[in-house]
Amino acid sequence: MVQSSVPPVHWTSSTRCMEVQGSVVLQSNLQRRHEVKFTPELLKDDGEAIYEAIAHAPALMLTTPSVDRLYGATLRQVVRRFGHAKPCGYHVLECREDAKDMHQTLKICELALDANLRRGGTIVAIGGGVCLDIAGLASAVYRRGVRHIKVPTTLIGIIDAGIGIKNGVNFQGKKSALGSFYPPELTLLDPAFLRTVPELHIRDGLSEALKIAIVGDRALFELMEANAVTLLPTRLGSTSGHEVIARSVKGMLSALSDNLYELDGYCRMVDFGHTFSPFIESATVYKVTHGQAVAMDMAISATLARQFQLLDEQDFERILQLMHVLGLPIFHESMRETEKLHQSLKSVVAHRDGALNLVVPTGIGTYKFIHQASNVQCQDLESAVTYLEFRHASVRDRRLVC
Repeated sequence: MVQSSVPPVHWTSSTRCMEVQGSVVLQSNLQRRHEVKFTPELLKDDGEAIYEAIAHAPALMLTTPSVDRLYGATLRQVVRRFGHAKPCGYHVLECREDAKDMHQTLKICELALDANLRRGGTIVAIGGGVCLDIAGLASAVYRRGVRHIKVPTTLIGIIDAGIGIKNGVNFQGKKSALGSFYPPELTLLDPAFLRTVPELHIRDGLSEALKIAIVGDRALFELMEANAVTLLPTRLGSTSGHEVIARSVKGMLSALSDNLYELDGYCRMVDFGHTFSPFIESATVYKVTHGQAVAMDMAISATLARQFQLLDEQDFERILQLMHVLGLPIFHESMRETEKLHQSLKSVVAHRDGALNLVVPTGIGTYKFIHQASNVQCQDLESAVTYLEFRHASVRDRRLVC
C-alpha cells in the first residue's frame, strides 16, 4: 500500500504596495508548484495512488467514455472509498476536438457548482488531451481558480497536453483561441494506459515526441530512428519506448521552463509543428487529428528549411524517412489551398504579438526562427506543398504496386 503522502503545498504570493510619483503600485510575486510524477501501474491496488493524490480535499473526478469503459470500475471504487471521508463526484464527459468549446467548460463548472465544490477542492481530469484542456480551463475559472490534477491516458497527453500549463478551447473556428495559463498541482504519468490506446492516437503522440527530437534532442531522434519499427506495435511498452517517453517529457518540461508563462516573448522551440497545423485542423473540421496536423506542419517547416538552404539534404531525408517509418502523414489535400494556408499566418502573427517566429530545423537537434512573416511567401509554401504532395503520392503508388 502507498504510504499517506504529505498534503499538497499551497500556492503562495507576496505583494508590495508602493507609492510612486502620485501612483499606488502593487507588485506581486506568485509562487506556484507543479509536480510531474511518473507513477507506473497507477491503477493497481484498487487505485491507491490516485486515492492518495486526492485524499486531502473534496474532489470532482472527470473522465471520458473510453476511459470509463476500460477503467471505470476501479475509478468508481476510488470515488466510493473517498466518499466515506470527503465529498467526491464522478462524471463521464464527451471529450472530442469538435466539441472542445466553452459549452463543455461551463458544463464542468455547472457540475462543480451542483456538487458545491469548495474553493480548496480539486478537479481531477483523467483522459486525453481534450479532456485535460477543458478541465484545466474550468479549474482556472471556477471560483476564480481551484486546484486540479491531470492524469493523461494518451501518449499525446503524457508528453504534451498533460505536462504543460496551457488550457484552451476552440472558438469561432480557431484552434484553442480561448484559454489560460493555469498549472495543475500534480500530473501523474503512467505509460501502462497506452496498452489500450488505438494506434492512431499512439501516432499522434509520436508526432509530439518527434517534435522534441528534431529540433531539441539529437539523442532522442536517434533513439526513435533505431526503434521506429517497434514503437507503434509495442505501444512504447519496451525499455526503449519508456526512454522515448521519459526523454520527451523531460525535453518538453525543460523547454517550457525557460519561458513558462510566455512573459519573456513568443519565441518557443516547442512551437515547432504548431504554425500551419491550426489551419489544417480547422480546415478539415478536426477530421485531421492534432498529432497528424503537427506532423504535416513539421514536414512543411522542414521542407521550407531545405528550400531556404538552412537544412542539408541528408538531415532533411532522415526527418522525412523517420516520419514515414513511424506512419506520420506529410500531406493532406487541405494543404493545396496554399493561399488560405498562407493567409492563416496572419492569425499566428497576431497570437505571437506581431512576429511569425516559425521554428525550422537546421540539423538534427538544432533549429532557428524565421521571425518575419514576409520571409515566407505564398510561393514558398506552394513549392513546399507541391513537393510533399508529390512525395506522398510516390509512396502511395509504391504501396499499390507492392
